[in-house]
Amino acid sequence: MNKALEVNNLKIEINGKAIIKHADLILGSGSLTYFFGSNGSGKTTLVKAILGLFPFTQGSVLINGKPNTQENIAQNISYLPQNPVIDRDFPITVGEMIDLACSSHKHCPITIDEHLKAFNADTIKNKKLNELSGGQLQKALIARALIGDKPILILDEPFNHLDHTSEALLVELLKDLHEKEKRTILIITHDRSIVNENSDCVLLMHSHLHSGKAEEIINKHKLEII
Repeated sequence: MNKALEVNNLKIEINGKAIIKHADLILGSGSLTYFFGSNGSGKTTLVKAILGLFPFTQGSVLINGKPNTQENIAQNISYLPQNPVIDRDFPITVGEMIDLACSSHKHCPITIDEHLKAFNADTIKNKKLNELSGGQLQKALIARALIGDKPILILDEPFNHLDHTSEALLVELLKDLHEKEKRTILIITHDRSIVNENSDCVLLMHSHLHSGKAEEIINKHKLEII
């Protein structure tokens, strides 16, 4: 199996307390994986450590077999943070924001209109950021994250602020990216109802990672929607 992302024996501490202990994780190239656990369990902290945004005291992170240097991360990973820092008063439209993101990539497989159409969000292309609702802004940020052809896509709570229809559209879009473009996709969520039980899954529980098929993990740990 080709490994897109590999976490080996990772330990993360905050104020001397181990938040995550001895974490091991492998994402195969072209895999679609759900990463879930309760709010505050450390999911975002682990992802930030993978992305070089948070220090770890032990272990290693490899991206396509190489250390997680900023250069390697920039070349291989598109990331949608849970709470992106964005200046909504900056006088820029959704289309201009996405176009700027596309200009930083060597190749953008589909157009801005195609990205927004996937969410039935064509009408927000010419809206300024400060004119958007929370759900509209989330759609715009997801469309920006999907720009380009980086092989790994990490989305942290991408379903926040989306209605049920938009949730379903996003799930189908991610499945399409996974099946047709063979992208490696990691979806972080606290909502078990989002998880496709036939997909790979990682559960963060009591500072330890548990990996396997979603249905096995859900049944083994008697998980409810959390």
